[in-house]
Formats: sequence, structure tokens, C-alpha cells
Amino acid sequence: MSIIDLREELNFPKPPGFPPEVREVFGALRNEVTFLHGIWDTYAQLYGTEDSVAALNGIAPGAFSFLGYVLRHDLFMTICRITDPKQTGKKENLTLERLLHVIKGQSADPRLVSALEEQLKEINSACEPFRVRRNRILGHLDLKTALRTHPEPLPAIERVRIIDVVDRIAKYMNEVLGHYTAAHADFVPLISGPAGNIVHGLREFQRLRKLQYERQIAELHDGSGNVSPGS
Repeated sequence: MSIIDLREELNFPKPPGFPPEVREVFGALRNEVTFLHGIWDTYAQLYGTEDSVAALNGIAPGAFSFLGYVLRHDLFMTICRITDPKQTGKKENLTLERLLHVIKGQSADPRLVSALEEQLKEINSACEPFRVRRNRILGHLDLKTALRTHPEPLPAIERVRIIDVVDRIAKYMNEVLGHYTAAHADFVPLISGPAGNIVHGLREFQRLRKLQYERQIAELHDGSGNVSPGS
């Protein structure tokens, strides 16, 4: 028996399905949230453990340091874009608040609206450190911050805070998805050739390079440990 048949047999209410206006905004926003999860998943695979960082630094520390900065920059900017107000001046934005605004316009279930409002309030609070960084050094270059004369230091953003915000955004989107379709998404894109392959390849390269070095040393010495003639 399929889940649809079981739902009908037990008289579970059917999901209402997306209204066209909600579907349009949700679909576009879903792409952005999936992109956000892709950035974070890539960053976590490359820089998530001491072992992976050591593999990167063992080959090209400078290049991977720059790459890490670029990924963090895009990660923070994407979080801020998704959680911005629905409108900035006369410009309308595609954000979580915009999605809520469209849902409210469809005479949605008050329980859904209430849940989304509460979650959005928590998301905005959790995103405040990201906004401070976006406004002072990423989206803009605050003079006092650049000259290191600003009285307030930039907030630190630890890994646990990033995970918390990314998870909260996914929960918000799933609240909407579940209400209209009874589905659930993890929003992590399936990428052909994930970033973890880079770490694995570098580890293997370092292993082979070490073996080659040890083989060359062995060829320079005889069995007694003496350097071979002509070495």
C-alpha cells in the first residue's frame, strides 16, 4: 500500500498543494537555499577537520587559504541575502520574509503563519553577527573597521553558529514544503565530484610522494646503512 492509499484509508487530510504565487517564490528561494547548503557542504568537506586542513596546507597553503576566504565570504553573503527584509527601499527582495508575505496573501492556515513568524524571528536574531560582518567588511568597507579604529570588534562566527543558521533556514523552508506537499527536503545538492575528493586526492598524492622519497633514500644506501659509492 502506498503512502497516498494509506492516507486516504485513514482519512488523513490531503496537503493543499502550492498556490501558484507561493510555488513561484518558494521554487526560486529553494534554489538559493540549496546553493547555500552547497557552499557550506563544500566548505565543511575542505576545512571541517584538522586532517583535511593539513592535507590542503601540505600542498598549497596560500591558495587554499584564499579559497577558504572566498567560500566564507560567499557563505555569509548568501545567508544575509536570503534573510534580508522582503523590501529594501523601493526594491523587492527574494527572501524568507518575502515567502511569508506571499503565504499570508493566500489566506493561509493561521498555524502555518504563526510557526513561520516565530521561526523567522529566531533566524533574524541568529543572523545578526553575519549582518554586522556583511555591513562592515563584506558588502561594504566601513572606514573605521578598515582602519581598525572602530570601537566595537567584529563578532566572531564559529562553526556551530553557521550550522545553526543553515539548519534553521532549512527548517523554515520545510515548514512550508511540508504544509503544502507533505514532503521534506535536506536541500544539500548532489554534486558530481564533491570537495571531499580534493582532500582524498591530496592525501593520496602526499602518501605517494612520501613513498617515492623513501624509495630514493633507500636507493642511496646499501643494506648496512652506508652511503653507496658515487652517491
